[in-house]
Amino acid sequence: MAGDISIGVVDNDRLSLRALSMVLGATNGICVLWGSTLGMVAVRRCMVPSTCPQVLVVDMAMEDMSGLELCTKIRHHASNVALVCVTSYSLALYEEDASNHGAQALVSKTDFDGIRTAISNGAIGVATQRPGSMVVFDDVAEANRQVARGNGAAPLLRAKGDLSPRELRTMRLYAEGANAGEIASLLNVRVSTVHTFEKRAMSKLGAKTRSQAIAMCIRKSLW
Repeated sequence: MAGDISIGVVDNDRLSLRALSMVLGATNGICVLWGSTLGMVAVRRCMVPSTCPQVLVVDMAMEDMSGLELCTKIRHHASNVALVCVTSYSLALYEEDASNHGAQALVSKTDFDGIRTAISNGAIGVATQRPGSMVVFDDVAEANRQVARGNGAAPLLRAKGDLSPRELRTMRLYAEGANAGEIASLLNVRVSTVHTFEKRAMSKLGAKTRSQAIAMCIRKSLW
């Protein structure tokens, strides 16, 4: 309807995409123009005036690129679009990178009220800050100025090597909240072997801590 905030929704999980689109589309003042599981589809639609939304809701994991890559492309090619990132993981894992890649907010995927607030703010070019967080998100205009200066939409970190299936599974289980003992039981190995998998993964990723390694795995959509 005229006057509604137009949004696009990008999520690699079709059920999640449908749920987000239905919930947000049922909100007064919000109109879902389209949804997609692919980042490149979103980029193309944002570059066409008739399909370009005011706000793009971006999941951090997709099939063809990460949410951070999508933010970078949108900020370079469709600079007026506000970016509201969502994730099922801890916000602390993504928050700083989302800000550095030109997003205006990062919200838990299940926090529908928070997503609505971020959409409303984004529609007028304003960023949404998370209470208690030290990370500051830029308004759309400032994010674009940072890109123009070469300071924003930072390139993604690249892994120093490919993780083995067990190294990758170890990091994913850590991300899901398992401890070393539980992971050892699931992988049928000793706890010391789990720590070896962890150290190898950190070394290959160039990470200094387990949390940093997990964040890098998520950013690169390794699972």
